[in-house]
Amino acid sequence: MKKVLINFAIICMLFNNIIFNVFKMPSIVNYWDEFLEIFIILLGLLSLKNKIKKSYFISILIIACILICGLAGNLLFNYVSMNSYIIRDLLCFLKFPISFLILKTYNYDEKISKYISKGFVYFIKIMIIVMFACAIISLFVDIGMTQDEIRHGIHSYQFLFLHPTYLVLTSLFLLLFLDSNCEKNKNNYLYNIMIIIIVILTMRTKGIALVSLYIFMKYAGAWVRKAKIIYWVGASIVLYMASIKKIQLYASYASSPREVLYKGSILLSNKSFPFGSGFASYASHISSKSNSRVYEFIKIPYYWVENGNQYAVLGDAGFAYYIGQFGYFGFALFIYLMIRLYKLSTNKIENKFPIQILWLYVAIALTSESILLNNGIELCLMFLLLCGLNKQGKAEEIKK
Repeated sequence: MKKVLINFAIICMLFNNIIFNVFKMPSIVNYWDEFLEIFIILLGLLSLKNKIKKSYFISILIIACILICGLAGNLLFNYVSMNSYIIRDLLCFLKFPISFLILKTYNYDEKISKYISKGFVYFIKIMIIVMFACAIISLFVDIGMTQDEIRHGIHSYQFLFLHPTYLVLTSLFLLLFLDSNCEKNKNNYLYNIMIIIIVILTMRTKGIALVSLYIFMKYAGAWVRKAKIIYWVGASIVLYMASIKKIQLYASYASSPREVLYKGSILLSNKSFPFGSGFASYASHISSKSNSRVYEFIKIPYYWVENGNQYAVLGDAGFAYYIGQFGYFGFALFIYLMIRLYKLSTNKIENKFPIQILWLYVAIALTSESILLNNGIELCLMFLLLCGLNKQGKAEEIKK
């Protein structure tokens, strides 16, 4: 029963966007990830009696320093007056790094991966087939699974997700899950091809760039992989070629919201030196609700129109959030923290490839969305599963 419940919980978290999109839920349920995050933090506090490894402790200290930068910005500049928004944004920032560190510290990556059953794998494969079939049908018939927006002559595919971006993230994880050591079945090639086609049909540049990079990194010749410089230069070229059209499009805009967000983050860091503007003040959805005074001198263009109303999209530049709110020093600490978390996630890992691809996706997604704020718990779960399934000496065939 425990195995069934854990597998069901993982499925619910991976496809939570479909659940919230299809079914009407009480508004409080939308905060499930924040509640889970608080539970994980309490779990970590209750386990403080256990000795924390030095590498994890240093990462926690870095997080504490970033929190100090943000809170100092709030105290010094007072761009946000309501503490409730500051606390909410602080929790959003902590979602991924603190949850990952706590759960990884106590080996939940191994514990969770041990409970993955054959039934879970079968369900994943059935979902891939269903999503692929609906994607092909949607090319010819409108079945309500595409956006009105047309890119390269077709409507962006989103299946039952609220937005194609969520479909890309889930599809990527399914691809990497099948690539992990738990599944060494050659028949996975067919499922991999279906997932790649699904991602391409979303017409999301970051998705297309990642599957291009995935194909290069996975199937590049052994001699290329041995020559590290050639390997990563080749990967960079593939990534650039897959993204060049989008880069040219952004360059053609005189003042797109995303461009303004990045320019504004530099202005804000200079104005609020050395700490940044503080939590809930810039480049996040919470900052729009908190009536941040930052937007009195940084004007974000409106470009999202719904039901005749215009909205400023403030979550479309992930890196701008960290630069503006935590300043140059806080942003440097954030980059260092991500490097440390990458090293922790790949330590003693037999097959690093799936984890490296997921980290590359996070890095790319942060240029155009607040992925660690919006999907922090889901990403934490994905990394833990991939770490557990690919750990040295732990990778086994999933037992019935």
